[in-house]
Amino acid sequence: MHIRKLVTATAAIAFSTANAQCNPTKGTCSPIPGLTSTLSTDFTKLSSSLTKDWVVASDEPFSTSSTNGAVLSMQKRGDAPYIWTSGYFQYGHVDVVLQTAPGVGVITAAVLYSDTLDEVDLEFSGNDYGASTPTFETNYFGKGVTGTYDRSTSVSPGFNTTTGFHTYTLDWTADSLTWSVDGTVVRTLLKANCDGNEHQYPQTPSQLHIGVWDGGDPSNEPGVIQWAGGQTNVNGFPYTAYVKSVNIVPASKCAYYNYTDTSGSGGSVKCLSALPSSSTTAARSSSVSTGSQTHSSATEASGITKAISIATSGNSDYIDKADINCEASFVFSNISFFIHEGDNIERKAYCIF
Repeated sequence: MHIRKLVTATAAIAFSTANAQCNPTKGTCSPIPGLTSTLSTDFTKLSSSLTKDWVVASDEPFSTSSTNGAVLSMQKRGDAPYIWTSGYFQYGHVDVVLQTAPGVGVITAAVLYSDTLDEVDLEFSGNDYGASTPTFETNYFGKGVTGTYDRSTSVSPGFNTTTGFHTYTLDWTADSLTWSVDGTVVRTLLKANCDGNEHQYPQTPSQLHIGVWDGGDPSNEPGVIQWAGGQTNVNGFPYTAYVKSVNIVPASKCAYYNYTDTSGSGGSVKCLSALPSSSTTAARSSSVSTGSQTHSSATEASGITKAISIATSGNSDYIDKADINCEASFVFSNISFFIHEGDNIERKAYCIF
């Protein structure tokens, strides 16, 4: 089932001319930052401020522990703590050492997500989606095409994902996708078996997002609650997942990626060794306004901004740029706040720099 409650925010690297979360299938987009080397993060050795390699969702609970690593804790209704990589990569190897959050309907997700809406999912329910044995789901999408929601698989790992750390792996190439758990392959997808229509193969530069959200919140649509495993006990907070470490080995070491056309194909992406001279950076503070609401946004020393979000409602995945007035030198960005397509969803927009 195509559930979107966490992803996606783009890395808030400061490009005054960049259109972060610009969809390259809709028009010309500025280059996006890439990983130029292996990204290995041991969250047990980091402070709560993380590093320039990671971005923390604004106004969401986050901390680190010397024992358990990154702490993604839903402390109350409405919380959706998550983190994502500031850089993109096109194909590669990903290891996430994770202990998922318990709780009926509580979803933990590790997702690759691209600006063209390509997506690769590992999704876990705190009560195994209501199954009688430990269960999690794998899923994928290309260009956001959901078709009939028929491409997810249920995996029975043989252990409770909420009571211990395990290594979840994605091996992503131009020709195949493999999901593994503790070194054992649980699913392989071949590009050759994707039809290019309703079943499109993920192939564009993506960021890794990891987080927790409440699929079983009583306010969600019945279909979402049923998928997540049932209604969450709202008196049972906190519900917490832990990320001990992440290791990403990009197939190509690109300082930036640039789309050369609007096809959204892997072949349309060019690997750049440096940012083109026409792109500049900006770093200053300002505000984000929409209607009568104004929220402040401030930079951090690392050059990454925790953008303040503005929530609206409606039945579309994205807010149009025209809905938000981003001050000069700021960049409009979107977050798709994952609820079942067609339901009334919460959307968040960012002005970042």
